[in-house]
Amino acid sequence: MSLRHLAFCMLLGALLTACSPDEPLINSFDDRWRLVLSNQRGEVLVQPIPADAGAVLAWSDVADSSQHTLERFRDRIYLLHSRRPWIVVFDADTVRALDTIDLGSAPAQSIAFANATTAYATIPTQRSVVVLDLTVNSVAHSIDMPSRPMNIAANGNQFCVTLPDTNAVAILDSRTRSVERVIPTAAVPWYVGSDPNSSLFCIVNLGSGKVDANPASAASVQFVDASVRTISAALEITPRSGSALQVVPTGLAVTSTQIAFVSTQFGLFRVSLRTRNRVSPTLTEKFSSIVFNDARAELIGQVSTAQGAVLVYNNSTDALLQRVPVTSPATSMVGIPR
Repeated sequence: MSLRHLAFCMLLGALLTACSPDEPLINSFDDRWRLVLSNQRGEVLVQPIPADAGAVLAWSDVADSSQHTLERFRDRIYLLHSRRPWIVVFDADTVRALDTIDLGSAPAQSIAFANATTAYATIPTQRSVVVLDLTVNSVAHSIDMPSRPMNIAANGNQFCVTLPDTNAVAILDSRTRSVERVIPTAAVPWYVGSDPNSSLFCIVNLGSGKVDANPASAASVQFVDASVRTISAALEITPRSGSALQVVPTGLAVTSTQIAFVSTQFGLFRVSLRTRNRVSPTLTEKFSSIVFNDARAELIGQVSTAQGAVLVYNNSTDALLQRVPVTSPATSMVGIPR
């Protein structure tokens, strides 16, 4: 046997040994992540996904159980306390509380982010939107609103705020820190989200008779173009069986694929932000809250039962990917890497 042939055989043997079945295969795709949720007991829990281990308590305000809201922005998670004038700031990796933003005398309902250093939060009881300096975690400015503000979303330097008491939305500009336009809507605009691929805001109107004593009107979806500040005609949310007058929206999730999902007591509805011509029923599952996990293109929803579970769906196929049991219904959810 030649030396060259012998060297080749030795190299081949070494490769076969290295690829022995006893050695673990290296998989560069890790399908594990974590679900951070607040619940009706006032807790913040971290649940590994897949749920091969129990949830870990990260923070609690059980003595003042509330409907907390969680929002993630970059490397932080912000908890909006619904009863106290607090926004608790968490590290998005460790889920450890780092700081608390003192809002003064009233709690925030909703928050949106202008950039890495500035956020805007609605204060319904004070009819104001506060500007937050995230470099020092404090209130930097307050903007008076024409009526009670509810939810807020950002699209570049434009912000859209729902004003349910006056059937309108307000457009704010972060460069001027002021209300620049008030646009009439259908009855009781409540939820708002922004399309990251365009200048559109998606508005979900509850319709009258749901949170007020007025005669019932249909729930609907409208679109505001922030570049020209115009609004589309209302698209009614009509269930497969029943009337649009009966529909009560419970949440809105706008995806990075230009699809908006609206949760209701009749199930989940879908509307395309490209065509914007109809609202279509999709899943029959009833959710009390929903959120889009952009990093994984997944829709996460809390089932509307006494306890229920948090369900995770594929955004494109509506396939159920995970069912996460919960001991207390989630009021808000965000996804983070494991």
